Amino acid sequence: MSLFIKEIVRSMTIKTYGDSMMPIFRDGDVIKLKKIQFLAIQPNDIVCYQQGKFLVTHRVIYKSDIYLITKGDNNSLSDGKIRPDKILGRVSAIKRDGQNLNIEDIYLFQSSIYFEEIKRIVGILNKEKIDFVLLKGLPLHLFIEKKHPRRIYADCDILVAKKDASKAKEVLVNEGYKSLDFSLSKEHKKLKDKVVEESYGKEINGFPVIFDIHYEAAFMMTQLGSLNTLYPQKLLDEFTKSLLNNKRMIEIEGGEFPLLSLEDQIIYLFLHLFHHNFRGAYRYDILVKILDSKFDKNELVKIGRQNQLSNFIYAGLVLLQKYYPDKKYQEIIDLLDVSNIVKKYVKEKIIVTKIFNDEDRVGGGVKRFLLLFYLSPRPILIRFLTIFNKQVIYSIWWVIINKTRQTTLQKSPSMQRIIQKVSKKRMLDKK
Repeated sequence: MSLFIKEIVRSMTIKTYGDSMMPIFRDGDVIKLKKIQFLAIQPNDIVCYQQGKFLVTHRVIYKSDIYLITKGDNNSLSDGKIRPDKILGRVSAIKRDGQNLNIEDIYLFQSSIYFEEIKRIVGILNKEKIDFVLLKGLPLHLFIEKKHPRRIYADCDILVAKKDASKAKEVLVNEGYKSLDFSLSKEHKKLKDKVVEESYGKEINGFPVIFDIHYEAAFMMTQLGSLNTLYPQKLLDEFTKSLLNNKRMIEIEGGEFPLLSLEDQIIYLFLHLFHHNFRGAYRYDILVKILDSKFDKNELVKIGRQNQLSNFIYAGLVLLQKYYPDKKYQEIIDLLDVSNIVKKYVKEKIIVTKIFNDEDRVGGGVKRFLLLFYLSPRPILIRFLTIFNKQVIYSIWWVIINKTRQTTLQKSPSMQRIIQKVSKKRMLDKK
């Protein structure tokens, strides 16, 4: 252990570098560490551990009996398995601009601001008699866990009936929210034959608040519009209508919120997991907790079959069983009616998914399209017709052009110098 590390262990404070833990840490913050036993560490704790000659301070996103997996909030890749003997302590406080900040207070402050804003917007939507239901977000977390989260929440997904789309957008614009455009390009935006979702955001007390407005139970390629050859639009419309019709009003911290029925909620969370290529530890965490609720397994399977969603649920359950083994997950897997072809694909291709890593926009989009193609309930010949979809053709062209451009830039001398600078910055980030 170097003298630098010995000094840090003695003082139990460390100065942070880089932006891997933005927005919770800023470059130059001084953090205070508190020694902790491995058994007492929980997911969402932020720990400092030794990596060679350097120290890394990242969030715990998964814990087994013998190791942790950590990841910077602002990083795409996780840090891999961290052994107990490498952990120096858990972050308990931050010193910034001469002020001492308790990290739990930061979470509570942010989530309280965010929750009050959601409650306010929900109240306006109800007053305007808009037909909507919350798909996920902070109200769901509070309902399931009965306490505020120990991480930063940034968005809330709302499913709005198409007939009320303009009214819902008007509410957000009137309340100071700005439209956020995530289209691949202006040309691509013009090619889309339907709007699946729109995002609106603003900043409150230094924290971003984002509402994702969905006009259907979107879980496929939201950038591509209609993909009837991979999942029937008629079925998607029926499923969307069912989600809106079966919602339940739940009282949470003095406000009333429309949430999905328990079985619908579980199915939607699996679809959301699929939408992110089965990646994201906190997406699994919420599923684990909600699957501990009293729900009707047979009703869940029935809804999955009626809406031809069994393949997507099955794939998510197999991964859930791998990392969070539980007898009840296997019971649902056994009830699902999926083909041997799908089982083989999941066993060979999906089970190896690195669920703790994120993906870049291009790579993630390509993978999601392939997952949708193979898990689609449509006959194989109909699925192949997707290649004639003008939006798919444009997206393939866009990916090829951007991949080529990226490769060309990386080979240029000037870009090599930039890459070297970025590499040095990342090395500093690990100190």
